[in-house]
Amino acid sequence: MPNISQDYIDSVQDDRRSLMLHLNAIIQQVYPILEPVIWYGLLTYRKSKGWRNWVALGYRKDGVTLYTNGSHADQFKTRHPEVQTGKGSLRFKPGDTLPVDDLKLLIRNSIEDVKETS
Repeated sequence: MPNISQDYIDSVQDDRRSLMLHLNAIIQQVYPILEPVIWYGLLTYRKSKGWRNWVALGYRKDGVTLYTNGSHADQFKTRHPEVQTGKGSLRFKPGDTLPVDDLKLLIRNSIEDVKETS
Protein backbone atom coordinates (compact mmCIF):
# COMPACT_ATOMS: atom_id res chain seq x y z
CA MET A 1 0.00 0.00 0.00
CA PRO A 2 1.48 3.38 -0.93
CA ASN A 3 2.19 5.95 1.76
CA ILE A 4 -0.15 8.77 0.72
CA SER A 5 1.34 11.43 2.95
CA GLN A 6 4.95 10.65 2.00
CA ASP A 7 4.11 10.60 -1.71
CA TYR A 8 2.41 13.99 -1.40
CA ILE A 9 5.28 15.45 0.63
CA ASP A 10 7.88 14.05 -1.77
CA SER A 11 6.15 15.62 -4.77
CA VAL A 12 8.22 18.77 -4.11
CA GLN A 13 11.97 18.68 -3.61
CA ASP A 14 12.76 22.31 -2.79
CA ASP A 15 12.81 24.17 0.55
CA ARG A 16 9.01 23.97 0.84
CA ARG A 17 9.38 20.25 1.55
CA SER A 18 11.06 20.77 4.96
CA LEU A 19 8.28 23.20 5.93
CA MET A 20 5.69 20.63 4.87
CA LEU A 21 7.46 17.96 6.93
CA HIS A 22 7.46 20.24 9.97
CA LEU A 23 3.77 21.11 9.69
CA ASN A 24 2.88 17.47 9.02
CA ALA A 25 4.83 16.42 12.14
CA ILE A 26 2.91 18.96 14.25
CA ILE A 27 -0.40 17.51 13.06
CA GLN A 28 0.77 13.99 13.78
CA GLN A 29 1.93 15.00 17.28
CA VAL A 30 -1.57 16.26 18.07
CA TYR A 31 -3.41 13.38 16.34
CA PRO A 32 -1.10 10.40 15.76
CA ILE A 33 -4.03 8.05 15.09
CA LEU A 34 -5.50 9.97 12.14
CA GLU A 35 -4.77 8.55 8.72
CA PRO A 36 -4.06 11.08 5.98
CA VAL A 37 -6.07 11.14 2.77
CA ILE A 38 -5.87 13.22 -0.35
CA TRP A 39 -9.07 15.27 -0.31
CA TYR A 40 -9.65 17.95 -2.92
CA GLY A 41 -5.98 17.65 -3.86
CA LEU A 42 -4.72 18.37 -0.33
CA LEU A 43 -3.02 16.21 2.27
CA THR A 44 -5.89 16.03 4.73
CA TYR A 45 -6.32 14.69 8.23
CA ARG A 46 -9.91 14.24 9.30
CA LYS A 47 -11.60 12.61 12.24
CA SER A 48 -14.49 11.24 10.24
CA LYS A 49 -15.73 11.30 6.69
CA GLY A 50 -17.71 14.44 7.44
CA TRP A 51 -16.76 17.90 6.35
CA ARG A 52 -16.34 19.53 9.77
CA ASN A 53 -13.45 17.82 11.53
CA TRP A 54 -10.34 18.26 9.42
CA VAL A 55 -7.10 20.09 8.73
CA ALA A 56 -5.16 19.97 5.48
CA LEU A 57 -1.80 20.92 4.03
CA GLY A 58 -1.07 22.05 0.52
CA TYR A 59 1.90 23.31 -1.42
CA ARG A 60 1.75 26.67 -3.12
CA LYS A 61 4.29 28.55 -5.21
CA ASP A 62 6.19 30.12 -2.32
CA GLY A 63 5.31 27.96 0.67
CA VAL A 64 2.80 25.72 2.38
CA THR A 65 -0.75 26.47 3.46
CA LEU A 66 -2.48 24.96 6.47
CA TYR A 67 -6.22 24.82 5.83
CA THR A 68 -8.84 24.53 8.54
CA ASN A 69 -12.59 24.34 8.56
CA GLY A 70 -13.23 28.08 8.79
CA SER A 71 -13.75 29.93 12.05
CA HIS A 72 -11.20 27.93 14.01
CA ALA A 73 -8.39 30.08 12.59
CA ASP A 74 -9.83 33.36 13.90
CA GLN A 75 -8.16 33.25 17.32
CA PHE A 76 -4.86 32.20 15.75
CA LYS A 77 -5.05 35.13 13.33
CA THR A 78 -5.61 37.54 16.23
CA ARG A 79 -2.61 36.19 18.13
CA HIS A 80 -0.35 36.08 15.07
CA PRO A 81 -1.09 39.00 12.74
CA GLU A 82 2.32 38.49 11.11
CA VAL A 83 1.10 35.23 9.54
CA GLN A 84 -0.47 35.66 6.12
CA THR A 85 -4.00 34.29 6.19
CA GLY A 86 -7.08 33.62 4.14
CA LYS A 87 -10.50 32.41 5.20
CA GLY A 88 -9.65 29.37 7.29
CA SER A 89 -6.08 29.17 6.00
CA LEU A 90 -2.61 30.08 7.23
CA ARG A 91 0.17 30.63 4.71
CA PHE A 92 3.73 29.90 5.71
CA LYS A 93 6.97 30.38 3.81
CA PRO A 94 10.20 28.46 4.29
CA GLY A 95 12.16 30.10 7.08
CA ASP A 96 9.09 31.35 8.97
CA THR A 97 9.10 30.73 12.70
CA LEU A 98 6.11 28.53 13.44
CA PRO A 99 4.11 29.25 16.62
CA VAL A 100 3.92 25.54 17.44
CA ASP A 101 1.78 25.70 20.60
CA ASP A 102 -0.86 27.86 18.91
CA LEU A 103 -0.78 25.65 15.81
CA LYS A 104 -1.39 22.60 18.00
CA LEU A 105 -4.35 24.36 19.64
CA LEU A 106 -5.75 25.30 16.23
CA ILE A 107 -5.36 21.74 14.95
CA ARG A 108 -7.00 20.28 18.06
CA ASN A 109 -9.91 22.73 17.85
CA SER A 110 -10.40 22.06 14.14
CA ILE A 111 -10.42 18.29 14.54
CA GLU A 112 -12.65 18.38 17.62
CA ASP A 113 -14.82 21.24 16.23
CA VAL A 114 -14.31 23.33 19.38
CA LYS A 115 -15.48 26.90 18.93
CA GLU A 116 -13.92 28.44 22.03
CA THR A 117 -10.39 27.90 23.25
CA SER A 118 -8.73 28.37 26.59
